[in-house]
Order: sequence, then structure tokens, then C-alpha cells
Amino acid sequence: MSPFEQMPGYLVFIIQYAALLLCISVHESAHALSAHLLGDETANLQGRISLNPLAHIDMFGTVIFPIMAFLFRIPVIGWAKPVSIDPRNLRDFKRDDIIISASGPASNLLLAFLLFIISPLMVGLSESAPPIFAFYTYLITINIILAFFNLIPVPPLDGSGVLRGFLPDDLAEKYDRLQGFGFILIYILLFSGVLDLILGVASQFYRAIGIAAGVG
Repeated sequence: MSPFEQMPGYLVFIIQYAALLLCISVHESAHALSAHLLGDETANLQGRISLNPLAHIDMFGTVIFPIMAFLFRIPVIGWAKPVSIDPRNLRDFKRDDIIISASGPASNLLLAFLLFIISPLMVGLSESAPPIFAFYTYLITINIILAFFNLIPVPPLDGSGVLRGFLPDDLAEKYDRLQGFGFILIYILLFSGVLDLILGVASQFYRAIGIAAGVG
């Protein structure tokens, strides 16, 4: 039984949205922190190494799109404003861009794994505190979904930064031309069944990571 069953719609949205805000804050902080560790202070100076959602909010991706997702009865997902990077501050831009891009999804998968580890402590909340248990379970779910969704190689998703780093310079320049069509491509993906495929992969990974954490 879903922890959201028999909950009013507004409470479901609040719980899922709160989980989303935490996930994207972890995600963007990971990007900013990895850039900082690789020598670029741009994001750090902008206050992006922070778990405060206000530091990462994008009006459309963090506010409007999650509401639309909920109304269309798909998981409440979204994105934050991109972390700014100054390539001049990186020692090896192609390598470092791959690391910075991959750090966001990696942080979500790590958080999901850590949450799975404490699941034996949370089971009792399913009856004593259903909203907290629902928040906990959705926090795991949305972390995994965000990780896989962001690895799609379509700008401005993180997968595009990873793929670009492996392309020859001439192909990378052509690939950059997709930047202007990124959000259109994302919409096509969302409403063409690709999200269902991602959810299926995420579900399999959900079970696998639960087994790895010793609770599957």
C-alpha cells in the first residue's frame, strides 16, 4: 500500500514538494561543492553550497513545473537554477566538467542509499506517523528518479555535461547547439513515455539499492 493512500491531495503535494526541495538542494550543493574543490569559486561565492532551497530556486523548474507535474498525476519533480561555472578556473575543463556534472546525480544516489540504511528505524512510523513515513519513502524515491532523469544527455540536464566531456571538440561544439532547444526536448521526453521508462529503471534500482543496503 502506498503511504499516500487515504491522504488528502494537498497533503500529498506538500510532502512530495518538501522532499523535492531537499533533493534538489543536495543535488545543486554537490555541483557547487565539486566545482569549489576543483578550483572554481563562482558557485561558492553565490552561496550555492547550501541546503537552503531559497539558494537554488528557479521559478519555473522549482515552482511552476512541480505543480504541473502534480496536476498531471506524475511524480512531483522539477529542477533548480543551474550552478554557474567559470571554465577559466578549472585545470582541465573537460574532465572537471564531467565530475561537476556527475556529482549532482551521484549525491542523490548516495542520499538514497543512506536513507535505505536507516529504514529499519523508520518502519514503525508507517502507523504512528504516516506523513513522516510518506516523506521518508518519497525522499528515497525522488532521489533515485532525479538521479536517473538528470543523467539523460539532453541540455540542460547533467547527462549533457557528462556526454559533452567525452566528445571531440568539433562534435562538442555541434552538441552545444542543442542548448536552445533543451527544454523543448525535455517536454517531449516527459510526455512521450520516456518518464515511464525512467520510473521503471528507477524502480529496479530502488530494489537493488535496498538489497545492497541490507534491507531489500
